[in-house]
Amino acid sequence: MGDENPWVEDARARLLQGYDEIVGPDIPPHLRAGMERYVLDGVEQGSFLQALFSNDLEALLRADDTSLPALRQLVYLLNNFVPSPAWGSAKAVERWMAGGGVRGRHG
Repeated sequence: MGDENPWVEDARARLLQGYDEIVGPDIPPHLRAGMERYVLDGVEQGSFLQALFSNDLEALLRADDTSLPALRQLVYLLNNFVPSPAWGSAKAVERWMAGGGVRGRHG
């Protein structure tokens, strides 16, 4: 996308690397877009992704028919390719959003 910020470009590249490494059901495009907006800019997402970022098992109840099959891959992506301060608890998610994601921290 040609973002001038190397931190943002690195975070985006890591997400793309994660998508390439995933084996199994593809992550639906709307979840990829939401993941990128959240990681890069700290933009709040829908209830499923918010629960997932918060490490809340309620994500299982909030997943739609296209999201649920990708849950394992999404957790893999979080564990391996998303900055650790961006997820893990509701408090971490609040801080990530308040800080504006990668762009807000390194803009």
